[in-house]
Amino acid sequence: MRQSQQGSPPTRPSRTSAHHPAALSRAASPPTALRVRPICIPQPLGIEFPRLATDGNAVSAGSVCWFAGGTTDSFGLPLRPVTDGLGFLPYSNSPHHDAEEQRRPTIHRLIGEGALPDGYASDNGTGLIFEGTELVDCVTEVDGATTWQMTRRRDGTVDEVPLPTRLLSL
Repeated sequence: MRQSQQGSPPTRPSRTSAHHPAALSRAASPPTALRVRPICIPQPLGIEFPRLATDGNAVSAGSVCWFAGGTTDSFGLPLRPVTDGLGFLPYSNSPHHDAEEQRRPTIHRLIGEGALPDGYASDNGTGLIFEGTELVDCVTEVDGATTWQMTRRRDGTVDEVPLPTRLLSL
């Protein structure tokens, strides 16, 4: 997958790779998940996942923690930035993008101010699948749910573009 500009997330998934091992992420809350990081993750990071699926379906920590950061409501509202994610994926992430009214304006503000890098957003029921740091697929279990690419413009506003999101079927 090609990147749209240096440091920006890829513009769309490059391919589906359904037969590779994956790490599917689900956790309690970003603060809890990141608090156990020193116990679980050796420093410096030496772990490589050939395939990482992040899940935006009602379990945001499982998604946010793998990224450079995102937003959390773990301390209540208003949403707060998470800027110390594990960083396996050098982008920001906004789960529940369609379901919580503060998510979109908060992640846009944080990216626009430079507090978080360019990144992705996931409606409830969607997932982003990465091989290394390359987005290779966007999936959903909810018809009409979407994933998004968010890129900071020079003027500090954020461009949000829907990504092709494949409906999973049983």
